Amino acid sequence: MNSKTAITNTNYRVANAGRQGLSMIEVIVMASVTSMMLVMVTSWIHQTMKQSARFRTERREHLAVSQLGQHFRKHVWRSNAAKLAGLKVVSLTTPTGDQFTYRHQDQQIHFVHKDVSGELQALDRFALPITSNVIFEQASESRVALTISTLDAAETSDRNPRIYQVIKPTLGRWLPETTSLLLDSKTESTLNDKELLE
Repeated sequence: MNSKTAITNTNYRVANAGRQGLSMIEVIVMASVTSMMLVMVTSWIHQTMKQSARFRTERREHLAVSQLGQHFRKHVWRSNAAKLAGLKVVSLTTPTGDQFTYRHQDQQIHFVHKDVSGELQALDRFALPITSNVIFEQASESRVALTISTLDAAETSDRNPRIYQVIKPTLGRWLPETTSLLLDSKTESTLNDKELLE
């Protein structure tokens, strides 16, 4: 009996002496853990890429609106008259007869500069946020207002409605025009900040 048991144990050890690899249970556990980790990593990468794209979009939108604000403010200051055609178009006229026209169309602001003879001098275009709404209005006798905001919540995706910028520069602020060209950037920047506060 003892010799028979010893022979059986010896056979078992011999049979398993050269065993390599993993058991079925170990393979199943490893596959489960690996799949869970892959799902977590994929989800994290997706969220990171989504947030990064959103940040880049908002930064680009903010930069476009900021550039438009500076552009618009500078031309209103150089002008002494403004004519509005509805809420989407405004034409500014300088004392020398130059005309600056801003038109909101296709989620863009189109800018046209013509001299006193009507000859085209400059064209520009400002791409605005997809959900933006632009309104030009006469804030007072000497002020032209530009309001840039998002549309209502039903028409936005996952962003809260908000006002991007409200600009109310004064007509003829820098008259005579030659004086405005001599202003240094620091003085202009300081006055820009004051205009934003107003």
